[in-house]
Amino acid sequence: MTTPLKRAALAAVICVTTACGEIPLLPQWDANWNVPLPSQSLTVPAGTIPAGFPPQNVSFPTQQQPLDKSVGSLLKDAADTGQVQMTLDKQASLALNGAMTLQIDSTSAFGPATISLPFAIAATETIKVTTSATNLAMIRATANAGRSLYIRLSGTVSNPGPGSVVVTAANGTINIRLALLATIHVSR
Repeated sequence: MTTPLKRAALAAVICVTTACGEIPLLPQWDANWNVPLPSQSLTVPAGTIPAGFPPQNVSFPTQQQPLDKSVGSLLKDAADTGQVQMTLDKQASLALNGAMTLQIDSTSAFGPATISLPFAIAATETIKVTTSATNLAMIRATANAGRSLYIRLSGTVSNPGPGSVVVTAANGTINIRLALLATIHVSR
């Protein structure tokens, strides 16, 4: 038995459906994806860095990291801009201070398309830094071509003390993980 309220609701649905004329079958939405980029490990030369060690320029050799074509497939439908996030893990006993910059490019020349992530290094074990909006064209083109990204880390470090920092095989490895934070257009 249909009540007057049910009949009114059914009539409203029929009117709205007729008035709309066209009802989309699939919703339109975007998804935020965390796309892993190549990671790397850097080795700090063993030795003792005394307290009061003044700021010194340091640079690690440029690393060449292959970029999988699946990253290019994911980025095919990505927005033009996104962010790059770096997570740097080290032992707390590698207690140096400094200002470092991580650079990412599709060539070892580090030209105008270079993505730079400046960050402060300190006694903490994990350091995270995210770029502001970054143009994804260079990473997308590199991935689609199945080429490599070049990653360079440089800056200044010092040991303000109070004690010496002893770099050994146990604490002399710095692990860097990179991820691309991109908005993927799932449906159009």
